[in-house]
Amino acid sequence: MRQEVIRPAHQRAIIDRKALAGRIDEIVRENGAQAGRAAVVVALQEALAAGRAEISARLLAHPSGGYRAA
Repeated sequence: MRQEVIRPAHQRAIIDRKALAGRIDEIVRENGAQAGRAAVVVALQEALAAGRAEISARLLAHPSGGYRAA
């Protein structure tokens, strides 16, 4: 039996991987890999927090749409 893969709508609104990779690249270019490590962690934490907020907002708007929200 095949299961349908349910993908979240507008995934980039949750975490835009391309933008995040660009931000990390920018940090590393400006500071170097070791010196920029703390700033990269902050960028990842911010992206995670923003993604969680987006999922939370989607679930509040459509409580029964869990699979599609996240």
